[in-house]
Amino acid sequence: MFPVRLAVSIYLAVVLSTPLLWAQARTGEALFADSCAGCHLANVIPRALSVDNMRAMTPEAIVGALTDGSMQQQGSELSAADRQAIAEFITGRSLDSVAGDRLGWCAAGRAAEWSGLDSGPAWNGWGVDIANTRNQPAQHAGLNAEDIPKLTLKWAFGYPNANSAQSQPTVVGGRLFVASQRGEVYALDAKTGCKHWMYEAQSGVRSAISIARIDEGRPWCFLEISMRMCTRLTQKRHGALVCGG
Repeated sequence: MFPVRLAVSIYLAVVLSTPLLWAQARTGEALFADSCAGCHLANVIPRALSVDNMRAMTPEAIVGALTDGSMQQQGSELSAADRQAIAEFITGRSLDSVAGDRLGWCAAGRAAEWSGLDSGPAWNGWGVDIANTRNQPAQHAGLNAEDIPKLTLKWAFGYPNANSAQSQPTVVGGRLFVASQRGEVYALDAKTGCKHWMYEAQSGVRSAISIARIDEGRPWCFLEISMRMCTRLTQKRHGALVCGG
């Protein structure tokens, strides 16, 4: 009698769990239909990305957009598991399958050339000077108009898990500072393109990064948005301060 009851119990467990497993497999699709399809499939919002465009993104990028990015308002009504399910449904990839940002870091011990903050080739902030003329004299650029046709591509940088970037690059002290729509701020080596450090802001970055000296003369980076600092330093006076190095 015991083997028969055991067999019946196993059978019922399998039969009853099959719809549940099927429902879980369709969770991402169902959530997308309820929360996303109205804009991304109906073509009623001109700026809404198509599914084909979103499919080219990583699951991590979509989760980021729903958590604290451009889709934060819509994502606030979803749980973390729901956001992950939608991202995996759209991309067809598991969040765990993304290798992560492990490549392209600079060798340790290479200090920034901060003398370039005061002289030498640089483009600091949005408009270069306090009048925002966006004019770069040849002595500051390190090249003149005749040199432009001679320029060739030396290196390229791809923003991990991001499909757009609106922040204008800043060049100071042998560093090139850039930021992405996901709020990742990078300090790249201007000569090689390797990454010296990365900081995650609380939201996407659209403004240009500005470099200035504070107090003891140490260089610091600023963003024109309110965010927490990666290095705590007199936040009352410098609410937009990010970090230095």
